[in-house]
Amino acid sequence: MDHHRVEGRLRSKYQQIYEEIRKSYGASIYGQQIVDTIQRFLSAESTSSDLPLT
Repeated sequence: MDHHRVEGRLRSKYQQIYEEIRKSYGASIYGQQIVDTIQRFLSAESTSSDLPLT
């Protein structure tokens, strides 16, 4: 959200969701790994074959 300068209610909503996930699943421990995976998934260079089949 920082990268795309998302502000206002949408930002607040997703910050709240992230905090709930972080508390429930320890997302802060895996934060950078999650960001890297999402960035790879969303990048133009990524192909569907890169995704796990689980």
